[in-house]
Amino acid sequence: MINFLKFAAAYGLTKCVKTMLMGTAFMAVIYAIAKINRGRKALLDYYALLLLPLALFSGMSRLFYVHGIVWVSAVLSKYCTIRLGQLYFGVAILLFCVYLGKNIYTKRRAQCLPEYEDRALAERIKEAVCSRDVTGFGAWYLRRVRIFVTDGEISPYCGGLLHPYVVLPQCVCRWSAPSVEAILCHELVHIRMGHIFVMMVYRLLACLWWVHPLIYACEKRLHELMEQVCDERVIFLSGMKREVYGELLLGLVQVLRKGAPAGSAAFFRRSDFQILHARLMALKKQDLCRRNRRREAQGFSAVFGAILLLLALTSYPRYTMLTEIGLYDEKLQLRAYDTAELNEAVQVMDGRLLVEPKRFAALVDELDIEGAHVYVSFGGFMKVPGAGGGGDAGMISLADYSDIFYLRADVWENDVMEFMAKYLI
Repeated sequence: MINFLKFAAAYGLTKCVKTMLMGTAFMAVIYAIAKINRGRKALLDYYALLLLPLALFSGMSRLFYVHGIVWVSAVLSKYCTIRLGQLYFGVAILLFCVYLGKNIYTKRRAQCLPEYEDRALAERIKEAVCSRDVTGFGAWYLRRVRIFVTDGEISPYCGGLLHPYVVLPQCVCRWSAPSVEAILCHELVHIRMGHIFVMMVYRLLACLWWVHPLIYACEKRLHELMEQVCDERVIFLSGMKREVYGELLLGLVQVLRKGAPAGSAAFFRRSDFQILHARLMALKKQDLCRRNRRREAQGFSAVFGAILLLLALTSYPRYTMLTEIGLYDEKLQLRAYDTAELNEAVQVMDGRLLVEPKRFAALVDELDIEGAHVYVSFGGFMKVPGAGGGGDAGMISLADYSDIFYLRADVWENDVMEFMAKYLI
């Protein structure tokens, strides 16, 4: 187990750095799309940011082993040591635990609050948000949403992935019906569009890439765009004028003194004045005509699938079983490796060695091997060139070729570690 953890730390760090390098290239493309778009369509910039998590699937890309870039893998193999990997993933795990703890605390606090009483209004808003839901999944998901009310002067927010919820401040619930409907619609749009899941993915990405400064900028930009996309959608669904909706945003600034809990999708965070300014400016120039909304979603799905397929086709498989056999003497010096003579003398069948006595004896004499026994290594797997593990070795007595002692213990712990090495790292 200790050796496996050491391998996982070093190999995992190498793979993680490669995903960060690929992620930086993705960020450059996202920035270029944003410059071309110039904020005219928040949804386009939002979709561009959704492509960034695909970089996580690039850790086994063959690109890092082609001529001209292979030096990247060589440098990483040299400097991504076991100790550095243990430190890196130790910090990443700590950050994830802090994030998870905050989410659990926020959810438990929300569930202790009284529920919103006007269920008829809530159901009407849910139906409006899912008015174009052709699959029925969105309506089913929104029916699971529970709405709570708090006395605190905090921003309305939503959270919960499997058990979604919305928290509204009591002071906002006393506003006019159109204003309350717009606020509640905003939070339900967050949930309907999967923003809770997207925020979770980005937070996990930030925990994994915690040394990359640009990931925090992308996460902040994602939050801005989610708010703008929701603003756009709420105005379209409610028919509210942009000026009235902008006044609603400014009204929240005046009455709300605190922000929202970490890890939640909030209507407004009092400290985010730049985000508020961006949202108000976006209301002026965004195209609120949604005739092309489905076409944009289909285009994003096509691009997302194409990039994912391209990464799959240009990456190494999760693992590749090795068929080569190695012959070592008593001093563990390699004497033969994957030669025709060795493959004729020794074969592997169901994880066991089959020795052909005459050919094996001739091979031992030809290589002038002395001693009481030899070692034959076989099996094993390769993750990427230069990284792999597993396999077994048989100690063959030179006095009796049928006397073979296998060095790998047939215990379940070894099977579990091999499974984790093949599929989980």
